[in-house]
Amino acid sequence: GALIVISQGNLQVILQGNIGWGELFILGCVVCWSSFTVLGKIIMKDLKPIIAITYACLAGTLILILPTYQEGVLQNFMQYSIEVWLSVFALGFLGTALAFTWFYEGIDKIGPSRAGIFINFVPIFATLMAVLILHEKLSPSLVIGAIFVVSGVYLTNYQVKNIKIEKAKEINVGA
Repeated sequence: GALIVISQGNLQVILQGNIGWGELFILGCVVCWSSFTVLGKIIMKDLKPIIAITYACLAGTLILILPTYQEGVLQNFMQYSIEVWLSVFALGFLGTALAFTWFYEGIDKIGPSRAGIFINFVPIFATLMAVLILHEKLSPSLVIGAIFVVSGVYLTNYQVKNIKIEKAKEINVGA
């Protein structure tokens, strides 16, 4: 689904290398998030969620320094208004620290595979917000990509549910 959205429905764009830095960073996000989710379960055995999140945020900060510098944000940081800084703080606290804490709790309760699936909804909600708030155009490739994402999440959870039902039946038959 993410590849369809990024390539606007033309996967040749990616294969030919005709995508921008932003798209490459988004693909990198997918790889990082997948790693973060799988490693999170392992790390959570030894660390409390807040400590693990602190390390993850520090790693993310280091990764984002280069694109931030390239965009000129670091050079002009004193020129931003208090509203911008409050928005950055809210995003950092609510969208990062609090969200990651809840996500790690989800990993602890339902496992990394099932919890990781739900991250696929982020681009859908970001697109919906861009359409509603910024009046962005909703292209057919975005709708098709969203359908793929929702279908994938549904099928994955449906499959897990059916496997659990089958295992329960086997246990009851054997008892």
